[in-house]
Amino acid sequence: MISPFEFGAKLTYTEPSSMTWASDLKVGDVIVDAGSVCEVFKIEKDLIFFRPYFQINNSPIICSIPVENMGKTKIRKVVTKKRLGEIMQELVVGLEEDFEVDIEIAKMAVGENQPVEIARMINKLWGEQQDEEISFSKSRRTTLELMLDTLAEEVAYLYGCELSEGRDKITSKLKRASK
Repeated sequence: MISPFEFGAKLTYTEPSSMTWASDLKVGDVIVDAGSVCEVFKIEKDLIFFRPYFQINNSPIICSIPVENMGKTKIRKVVTKKRLGEIMQELVVGLEEDFEVDIEIAKMAVGENQPVEIARMINKLWGEQQDEEISFSKSRRTTLELMLDTLAEEVAYLYGCELSEGRDKITSKLKRASK
């Protein structure tokens, strides 16, 4: 069994230095924290305040982090549209037969902000879900939903659409590929 994402392994998508870009952040910039697209709305001294870009359930969540601690997190800038196109291709490429998704590793990929790995795992889980010969467990279904929601936030932000439309873009691509 090949695991597509081994915790602690070299990450697929990383910024050169969190401290470098973090010190250049300004109000209005958009970042991704644990799979959620967030907008920087205030910077005070060396503290960055941000909140979810998409308000889900009218939750008034506000987060803050010292600039000096950004290098210790997995917070990153939003990918570019070009990079998103490459990531979306991972939804439709053929994967190795022995590529298997470990649910715990999949959840870590979300926390690690690894969009390429998330897309690859969505691809595999979607295929499993479509295969009538495979018993698709509730935990795998829940993980697939989490990963779809995570990737949909970035898609929706970059395309300037609602979350549901971002998710539709992903599932449409998956459906076309599975025909």
